[in-house]
Amino acid sequence: MGRGLPLADYLALTGEALGSSGWIEVDQGRIDRFAETTGDHQFIHVDPVAAKATPFGTTIAHGYLT
Repeated sequence: MGRGLPLADYLALTGEALGSSGWIEVDQGRIDRFAETTGDHQFIHVDPVAAKATPFGTTIAHGYLT
């Protein structure tokens, strides 16, 4: 297995776009499916009523989803 590039090669890429893709919509349905897949049903992600009382005012996507 290779060891990758030397550090200087990585540093030379600073500011470059690497592996970018198009935008996707992260709606509540996608968040709910992600919660089901990962087993992470924390209210801030899947309960719009409870999440409304947080500083965000709504549900938020899981970190790994974003």
